[in-house]
Amino acid sequence: MSNYKEMIMNALQEWEVEIPDDYYFNETLDVFQKVNNQIYVYLTPPKLSSMWQVQAYLRGTTGICSLEARIHSRTQGDDSLSPSDLITRYKQNISRLFTLADRWLESYGDNAEGMNNNPFHPFYSEGWKGKDVTNVDFLTLNEQVELR
Repeated sequence: MSNYKEMIMNALQEWEVEIPDDYYFNETLDVFQKVNNQIYVYLTPPKLSSMWQVQAYLRGTTGICSLEARIHSRTQGDDSLSPSDLITRYKQNISRLFTLADRWLESYGDNAEGMNNNPFHPFYSEGWKGKDVTNVDFLTLNEQVELR
């Protein structure tokens, strides 16, 4: 096990963040990954910052991602939160990113073209919504699109 993987796994265990079934930590890319038919997702832990991101790609491609959402440990408007509240939100958001990734796999695994109408698509008609979803109910935002 690489030192980086060990560090991430220990942090997630300490924070009681459960890694859902079927996620694999790719030590070459330093990402958690999972596949469903037409798409695959990467969850990228932070390297030099505190940003986690989830990305969805069409299978057979490695270019620009089809969907992306990012969270940070701190963001604008955090002045009123205690350090404890910031840590709690960060841990919850990491878990929610895994949930979002699973929803993408479920929704678009057999319908990859549907990703074009998702607010986390980089070229979404109303503008990409995934740059910083730290303070956003991003699971609800994702569901609103799926209900259209």
